[in-house]
Amino acid sequence: MSDKQTIEKYLLNKIDRGEYLSERILEKLVYTFSHTDKTLRRDWGYERVASIVKLSNRYFYLEYDSEDDGWFYKYTFDDQPTEVHSEIRMENRVRWITSSGELLL
Repeated sequence: MSDKQTIEKYLLNKIDRGEYLSERILEKLVYTFSHTDKTLRRDWGYERVASIVKLSNRYFYLEYDSEDDGWFYKYTFDDQPTEVHSEIRMENRVRWITSSGELLL
C-alpha cells in the first residue's frame, strides 16, 4: 500500500468512527485529497472556500477560511467533513448534495 492509500484508509476509519479531526488533519485532507474547490467569497488576503475531497470512492464536503498574511496560509474549518454525493441534472451541471438532499455546492 502506498503512503497516500495508508493515509486515506486512516482518515476514512476516523471519519467512520465519528472521531474529531483536528485543524491540521483537515488541512492535509483538503491539500492531499481535494477533488474540486470553489471560492465563495474573496477579500484582501482572505478567501472563503467550499471543497469536495475524495477518499476512495466517497466524497466529503468542507467549508473553510483561508488567510494569507504574507508569510504563510492559515486555514480555519467550520466543521467536520460531511459525506455528499454528486447529482447531474438535465443542464449537465454537477451538484453536490448530502444524503438528506441538502444542496451544498
